[in-house]
Amino acid sequence: MQESHVGHPNRLSFYLGLICTTVLLVLIWSVTSEWRASVVWSSVALGCCLIFTWSFFRQTKCRLSFAAFLLSCCAFSLAFWQHILYPVQWWLPITLIALGIVLYLLFLPHIDKRMTAVAVLGMGLLGLIWSASGWWLQARSWNALEASVGAALWFVVFFRVMVYPGQKKLDQLSLVTTCGFLVALCLLVAAVLPAHP
Repeated sequence: MQESHVGHPNRLSFYLGLICTTVLLVLIWSVTSEWRASVVWSSVALGCCLIFTWSFFRQTKCRLSFAAFLLSCCAFSLAFWQHILYPVQWWLPITLIALGIVLYLLFLPHIDKRMTAVAVLGMGLLGLIWSASGWWLQARSWNALEASVGAALWFVVFFRVMVYPGQKKLDQLSLVTTCGFLVALCLLVAAVLPAHP
């Protein structure tokens, strides 16, 4: 991600992102009495989100921001895969990949300078949506629904930042984008909390 993707976001978005992610990381271990794979992978994802928030909003290292966001998607995917029973429904990833290709081609003129970054991060997010949706299709539980909604909202926030980077009123939009990112993060974490019914 390059500097042009975010312009100069306000400090409130930066501090809000760091504080909320840190609180979620503390919360997930304060209500967990045992080491479960989904909790460990969610903690790894939150740690990556801390790195992503710091590097993205400070605009220090775009490669670090890129890698941290991709790793957080993969870690949340692994957390949700712990709840999925086999057999896997293969129609879901095929549908998601087809939808991703259509969106990619439709918005190609807007992402011409970031084609590779959008493709790689998009595949990471499609993997997250696959795992969350696959869990919901099997379990039909409230936790799985929260994971699916959180993954979809995370994709929408990613889409907004990568496809429409140069909007006017950037400070206001960046705060809305940050809030959307944090709401999605809260839903993803709430889905794996053991105390959550």
